Amino acid sequence: MGARKKESMERIEITNIIERVKSGSASEADLGNIHKGLKLLKVAKETLIDGDEVHAKDLEELGPVVGKRLKVARNNKGFSQEQLENKSKVSQSTISKIESGSKMISVEEAKKLAKVLEVTPQFLIAGVK
Repeated sequence: MGARKKESMERIEITNIIERVKSGSASEADLGNIHKGLKLLKVAKETLIDGDEVHAKDLEELGPVVGKRLKVARNNKGFSQEQLENKSKVSQSTISKIESGSKMISVEEAKKLAKVLEVTPQFLIAGVK
């Protein structure tokens, strides 16, 4: 497969993932592809995807949304960041960065945090209950 065709297919897949995340219908497989999508979108940052202005910034903007979901779930359980660190084995620094939107949550972090917070990883990453 040619490089341009592969890039085009990757862009289409990224666009599809973004749409599923935005609509709340992301699957667990999509969650694993979010980080791949971030990397690919950063490479194609200034490129239009499928005629829409979908840039790396669009996916990066999900970081603060994920952070807000994490903070709400943590507050609903009455946990401080330190308490969540102790229960989930995800560092307080990482939790703080995710909540502030400066770090995108990884699938592994989402699984650990979701288990303690009694929500699904899909909820933390994509708002899927």
